[in-house]
Amino acid sequence: MKNSMEKTLEKLFAIFTEYNRPVVHLFQDGIDLTYKFKEKKLKYIPSRELLDLYNWKNGTKLLEGYSYNDMDFFPGFYFLSLESSLKAAQSTNKGITFLKPFIKNRKIWKPSFFPIFSNLDNSYLIIDLDNQSSPVYFFSEEIIQDQNSLPMYYSSISNLISTILKCYQDKIYNIAESGIVISNITKEAEVTHALNPNSMFNII
Repeated sequence: MKNSMEKTLEKLFAIFTEYNRPVVHLFQDGIDLTYKFKEKKLKYIPSRELLDLYNWKNGTKLLEGYSYNDMDFFPGFYFLSLESSLKAAQSTNKGITFLKPFIKNRKIWKPSFFPIFSNLDNSYLIIDLDNQSSPVYFFSEEIIQDQNSLPMYYSSISNLISTILKCYQDKIYNIAESGIVISNITKEAEVTHALNPNSMFNII
């Protein structure tokens, strides 16, 4: 029997199909994340919600003839595959290592950080694999933040997915003539804060 998040993901996929979103052709088949973590010798145990998300789909992959806008899962962000997530984490960690002489002793990136959504300006929605409750944080390479004070946007992965679904259902997310997914940011913030108490979305 499917759980609540799996049902929500199915509803989202139906909306993508109804809207003729190209992203439905760019999703990769789901994977067993527990097995993949062991295969890649990652010491962390994926949370139940992270397992459900990647069991559904293993992110997206840009194919010939498609643009990055076609990959959008919701405005500005696309769903990272496991491989892309690990590469993003490695790249970000290297970039921060380069900045160490300028940021002194500040700790910014934890090895347990796992990006699940990305945009094109080096910003990510991440979870901490050490936290099984899976709150979703916003991380940007453009903003130097301490690893322990990242803004929480969504209280869990399931609440992130529920927020996205609600925004599509209420027409807060719409498809522009250009094919880009756009948002009424004020109403998106209202829904985000209603479904995610203590969210910092649109505050910083």
